[in-house]
Amino acid sequence: MQLYRCDPRVCARVNAAIDSRSTEVVLWGDTESVGPKPEMIAVAHHISQAAATFKTHALAAARETSTDVAVENFLATRATFRRPDAHQQPTLNRSGSCTTVRL
Repeated sequence: MQLYRCDPRVCARVNAAIDSRSTEVVLWGDTESVGPKPEMIAVAHHISQAAATFKTHALAAARETSTDVAVENFLATRATFRRPDAHQQPTLNRSGSCTTVRL
């Protein structure tokens, strides 16, 4: 996320990919710093206990800390697929471990 915010070349490329709607884009990190984008959805993914334990050890090895390792927040967009039946609306896959909120 830091590159997206700080490097205008990266920001322009990512925004072009988002606007094209032909590619899925996922932005991890400080999602609050990205302004509202109607093409993006905020996702809170609750990781398993085993994944949280692994992440805690990995962060400790990297000498970094995190206040909440059990929830991963990110912004995501899905590629737009044209179906043969133009009347059908695309749907998002929703798993029980993710909560999605439209921005």
